[in-house]
Amino acid sequence: MKAAITGGTGFVGRALTERLLADGHSVRILSRSAHATDARPGVEYAQADYGDAASLARALDGCDTVVHLAAVLFANDESTFTRANVDATARLAQACNENPAVKNLIYLSSLAAGGPSADPAKPRTEEDAEAPVSAYGRSKLGGEKAAIAWPNTMIIRTSWL
Repeated sequence: MKAAITGGTGFVGRALTERLLADGHSVRILSRSAHATDARPGVEYAQADYGDAASLARALDGCDTVVHLAAVLFANDESTFTRANVDATARLAQACNENPAVKNLIYLSSLAAGGPSADPAKPRTEEDAEAPVSAYGRSKLGGEKAAIAWPNTMIIRTSWL
């Protein structure tokens, strides 16, 4: 497998990269800059403009799996969350669609996309309606909807993002 990872220089991305390499897979980290700030042996870096689906599609060349970890976790306004977590995800899904080598997109979301349980005495279930209560949660739910527009998408919601 050759995986392209967005957010590959972050906490989760670094751990995932190390695991994939240890398991014998190839890794390409997508970065906004031309120079890797944390170059690691065995890792390939590709510059990508998250505002341009064609740039993203080129960065994905030769990769069969895309793991989308990049996200804005903190912002002063909802539009910043939307640009980073919804619009960029939509362009990445479009890039996956435009690159025939890509077979899978894995999107790391957040429990914030679902919102809290309506009943504090009971945990949320998959049958509960989505009800995010923060701009971040709404943007992660929007990112899920953008990612799932591409047919081979897996969404993972975490509790710590």
